[in-house]
Amino acid sequence: MDVTAQRLAAESRKVIKVQLLVILVVAGVFMYFSGTLHGVSAVAGGAVSLIATLVSWGSMRWSSSLSLRNPSGSQIILYVSAAFRFVLVLVMFVICLAVLELAPLAVVVGFSLAQLAYIAGVR
Repeated sequence: MDVTAQRLAAESRKVIKVQLLVILVVAGVFMYFSGTLHGVSAVAGGAVSLIATLVSWGSMRWSSSLSLRNPSGSQIILYVSAAFRFVLVLVMFVICLAVLELAPLAVVVGFSLAQLAYIAGVR
């Protein structure tokens, strides 16, 4: 494993740990003030963000491994991955809100705060 891949893996673990901590805190607050349904909904929203993070890190890893041999292919992977993540997040929101009928506010807050943790972690 080269140095760049090791650094990316270490950063990935750090960001994911921070996201998990934020998800647990948000879920705990919702559960304490609004009940179990809202706590579970916040976890579901956070899970949407976490899954998008994992897909993002996987595509970056794949892209970086390909970049030396095929720079344009590497760029295509990043674009396709961004579109895939967008669609994936939409589908997971539909599942959470329409199929599972979770609390919308808790889902959105759980997702948003976990996503903010991701943004803060990658900076």
